[in-house]
Amino acid sequence: NMNIIDRTYLDILDRILTEGTRETNRTGTDTLSLFGVSYRMPVRSSAFPILTHKKIQWRSLVMELIWYLSGEPHIRNLQKYTKIWDSWSDERGQLETAYGRFWRYYPVPEYLPPIRTGESHYLGDGQSLVNLNTSKYRHDLLIESTSTTLSTSNSSSPIIIPCFDQLRWAIDELKINPRSRRLHITAWYPPNATISKLPPCHHSFTLNYQGGKLNLHLQQRSSDHCVGNPFNFTCYSLLLLLVCREVNLEPGDFYHSITDAHVYVDHIEPYRAASRETYPLPQLDLSQLGDRSMFDLTYDDIDQIQLVNYQHGAVVKLPVAV
Repeated sequence: NMNIIDRTYLDILDRILTEGTRETNRTGTDTLSLFGVSYRMPVRSSAFPILTHKKIQWRSLVMELIWYLSGEPHIRNLQKYTKIWDSWSDERGQLETAYGRFWRYYPVPEYLPPIRTGESHYLGDGQSLVNLNTSKYRHDLLIESTSTTLSTSNSSSPIIIPCFDQLRWAIDELKINPRSRRLHITAWYPPNATISKLPPCHHSFTLNYQGGKLNLHLQQRSSDHCVGNPFNFTCYSLLLLLVCREVNLEPGDFYHSITDAHVYVDHIEPYRAASRETYPLPQLDLSQLGDRSMFDLTYDDIDQIQLVNYQHGAVVKLPVAV
């Protein structure tokens, strides 16, 4: 029998191919596109969500997640290990949009005097903003002033951007108030998204604790089903398990809401020619991380995040639309 991960993925692929409409887009390569796709997958270390009918580049995927967790606004360290983001960066490795940068460094205006008063576990509502001067989640970002997207100054001094660490706040909140319905992390920053070469596709996610289990809901504006989506659901399943390990909760489900799910037309024939033979799901072993926090992971930790008994088909070689 086909495992639930491959079956869910291939069922959506078939839906896009049969129900999708042909659309033009910014890349110059048409797609078959379907509006409003959602699905759910169980997340377990004993049956880890990853495709088996084709090979997924596990090491690149883990490196990408470590990059997200680092909050780095560039890929100079990441590209020593994988080239998956090279097409969207400049010659200095800078990206107009780096997902983890906004997870860990979300810009917050500084107001004097602060307009937030009182005690709260939350950021507030309405017109209120967190007072970064007193917040333990202040996480200032230092940017080289030569970055053309941020400054026209000729000064060599770094620019200091006052920021809020969304992810660390959410993790701390989970520890004291796991049933909060406000555990939402966004990589979407409108002033950035209007000028970015590739603003975030998977732009935000929500953690939700129900029935004794922690679930993750990923919201995505645009999904390349053949190239991007296999990385996305596996990456966020790994993130969910790392979060559960951090806060000592049991994992539940990964749920994915996609606005525009599509297949590029030059992916159709390679995929039709590819095998659909599937294998049992592998296991995820995080034991070698010991008691280290997810916030302390580095690119040297790739071999401590192990996929065990991963059986898979061949790589399906597909062009990437940039």
